[in-house]
Amino acid sequence: MSTWAEPIGSRAGATAAGSGALLLSTAALGPLFTDASWAPSVLAVVVLVALTGVGLRSVRCPLPVVVVAQLVVVAVLVTVLFTSTGLAGVLPGPAAVGQVRDLLSGAGTQIRDESVPVPVTPELQLLLVLLLGAAAVAVDVLVADLQAPAGAGLVLLTMVAVPASLLDQLLPWWSFVLGALALVLLLVADGARRVPRAGPAAGAAGLRAPGVLAVVALAVVAGLLGGSSALGVGTGGRLAGGGGGGVGLNPFTQLRGQLDQPQDVPLFTVQGLDEPTYLRAVALDTYVADQGWVVDRTADDQQAEGPLDPGAVRGPAVSVTITPQQYTDRWLPAPGTPTAVQGTGGSLQSYSYDQTLDTLHTRRSQPLPSYRVQAVVPGGTADELRAAGSPGPGSADSPGPRFYATTGIDPQVKQIAETVTGGATDSLDAAVRLTSYFRDPANGFTYTVQTAEPGAGKDALVSFLTDGRTGFCEQFASSMAAMMRSLGFPSRVSVGFTAGTGDGVSREVTTSDAHAWVEVYFSRTGWVQFDPTPLSDGRGVVPGYVTQALQNPAAGTGATTAPSAAPTAAPSAAPTAAAPTAGAQDPQAGAAEKGSGTTAAPSPWPRRIAVTAVVVAVVVAVLAAPAAVRVLRRRRRWADGSPAAAWDEVLDSAADRGVVLRPSETPRQTALRLGDELALDAGAVTALHALVDTVEQSWYSSGGVLVQQQSPAELGRAVDSALRTASPVGLRGRLLPPSLRGARGASGL
Repeated sequence: MSTWAEPIGSRAGATAAGSGALLLSTAALGPLFTDASWAPSVLAVVVLVALTGVGLRSVRCPLPVVVVAQLVVVAVLVTVLFTSTGLAGVLPGPAAVGQVRDLLSGAGTQIRDESVPVPVTPELQLLLVLLLGAAAVAVDVLVADLQAPAGAGLVLLTMVAVPASLLDQLLPWWSFVLGALALVLLLVADGARRVPRAGPAAGAAGLRAPGVLAVVALAVVAGLLGGSSALGVGTGGRLAGGGGGGVGLNPFTQLRGQLDQPQDVPLFTVQGLDEPTYLRAVALDTYVADQGWVVDRTADDQQAEGPLDPGAVRGPAVSVTITPQQYTDRWLPAPGTPTAVQGTGGSLQSYSYDQTLDTLHTRRSQPLPSYRVQAVVPGGTADELRAAGSPGPGSADSPGPRFYATTGIDPQVKQIAETVTGGATDSLDAAVRLTSYFRDPANGFTYTVQTAEPGAGKDALVSFLTDGRTGFCEQFASSMAAMMRSLGFPSRVSVGFTAGTGDGVSREVTTSDAHAWVEVYFSRTGWVQFDPTPLSDGRGVVPGYVTQALQNPAAGTGATTAPSAAPTAAPSAAPTAAAPTAGAQDPQAGAAEKGSGTTAAPSPWPRRIAVTAVVVAVVVAVLAAPAAVRVLRRRRRWADGSPAAAWDEVLDSAADRGVVLRPSETPRQTALRLGDELALDAGAVTALHALVDTVEQSWYSSGGVLVQQQSPAELGRAVDSALRTASPVGLRGRLLPPSLRGARGASGL
């Protein structure tokens, strides 16, 4: 095991080698993700852990203090990057811990249901930073303190082995090359550190050191977990070549994953869908501040197979047969409101029907069965929907109080909604105006799966509506549903698929068809679909009632454009009266839903990482400043080489060990007392008295300094080394050396 007698430079080199090797090995994680946006945060945590270790070891802090400080740095980085409620913006408090807990819960959901490669969400980035931060601390301890590069190599091995076990294809060749270079870097750095100092026998010393095996075991566990921040990703929905593999649709998180797939993956086919309509998988009925729309499961279930009770619905009836390809989930896609379901390739006894949410589901994700659905697609003409209207919360026809709830929705959302809808009191015209508003290029909304971050201190929905105006179907549907609720109309967000491509006989639905839209409840009609997302590839559906409402606005509501005067928080542009048509090309909407060439808003990650680095650097610098001054003073004195400089350093070293130095004493009296109080060995006492001789000669002799076998600097170093051995300085003495506070009184003894 290394000691403090070892030069600091060699330990810093070992830390640099360990952190560099860890970064090289993390390159193997790249194929698990759709892009490399996870890399900056991982780079930041590894570099900050390494710099913290180098800084604290330079002032000779004990190992436990170094480890605790490195973990604190990880916590600060997590607070700055992933929370908005840290104390002073950088320190983790109860609120920040709660945010981290919620994000980790979301990461667990994504790991369970996602397929590789997965989108880089804040949840997964947080998990990567935490686990790779822990791995970085472990590797640093192993290579810099315990001299066990073999143990650190096991951590690096997990970074390659875990992704290799998850992917259906081989890892890229360069990931193995970088992994091998990482191991070579560790071994070369360790060899250069050992051989000059300890000879051939040093090779196994680290592995025999007490505690090394325990640290190696913990490091391997951290490496396995770090490499598996995507470890479970795809286990519930891997893109296998056939059989039991497939992809699922988990609300929003999985939706983004579908759209980020490098190539379209066939999910299922639909037969009998004469007119394109959306296929709902899950309905989201509850809005949670800072989290968005979620599913609040009900107990209003009945057996899925057989006739179903759809409630009061009105619209065209459809009968479709759905045949699986590569789709795994707990939700069965279905058009409109199902009235009967029948399995065609086996029983559906494990599935239930939620009458409140109009969804077919089972307890756990599983491959999609073959089934037939009879359903009603709620709708009608614009006049019929205006006549029906949306019921009030206390009406007998109300879908339930949850669909009116506005808890968590910022009041500014209502202000913007009222401005955009121009005071429309009818739910149809309000929904149509909002749909047209989001689709109109003049209002500046653009589609991209790379969403903009909310403005500092702003609600996410308000930021999307006023600043960012950039997002994918999640942002558009979430915003419109919240706006409809703020106006008092029952609404919800549905997640599922567009109708796919093909003819009226058979249509193929792929990952590119994953979508989210809004449903508004109408009396005696049911949940009617509205889609505010500006799709540009012909997959979007614009129902006839939307076109009719735009062409023939309700009497008393005026034109279909919103008033030009808007509050400062609301968008300034108003929707146009032109009716969108199915498949219309929107030049401002970007590319297809699968991806877009639209430039996303600047990423906040570089700024956040820079702020974290500066804060950590300042904290470390403040803590280490006194010790650094003491180290520089010592080096300057040894470089000076004069008897006075060597004697001053011996006196400061004694003061740092609690020795009270008396100005009235002569150097010889001080030397005698130091030898007794600190129990110095005979060699150290001899060197001390020899140094006193040279000091006295330099003071009192006109003939110069007496010639000694050793120089004053060499004598002083020998005494200083003996003082370190006889009386080690504690942590407080290292961080705040007493000699800097004038503890030795008149230093010119």
